[in-house]
Amino acid sequence: MSEGPGLATISDLMRHWNVCWKVAEAIADHFEDKRGLERALTKKYGKIKTREQRWYRWEDIWEMEGRVDVPPKHWSRMKERLLTVTELASRDNKGRSARTFRRDAANGTLPSVKLPIGKHLFREFEVELDLQ
Repeated sequence: MSEGPGLATISDLMRHWNVCWKVAEAIADHFEDKRGLERALTKKYGKIKTREQRWYRWEDIWEMEGRVDVPPKHWSRMKERLLTVTELASRDNKGRSARTFRRDAANGTLPSVKLPIGKHLFREFEVELDLQ
């Protein structure tokens, strides 16, 4: 039986969501308050004493991002840093603008993760067919 994809710290989430520390912490707090995200408090890690010792299960993070039951073969790709609309536009071989990607994400025609701060982020492997 697999142990699962592991745990994420605020530093991991900061990198994953492509945001600064304070924003990553605020997003995690929002998910804790509004959506039931729970910190992973295990005997292995003990009580949380510093902000870096906040641990979250990757499965819970992905669920908050709108993805449920991620198969093990996708775990490593799901942990990759998400792309901004600007990064996505710069990699697009069709010359579409960031505004186009933002609009497509907002109307649901492009898979994205919408953070509580209103920012849309993208998993490269979910949109890679349209990119160089």
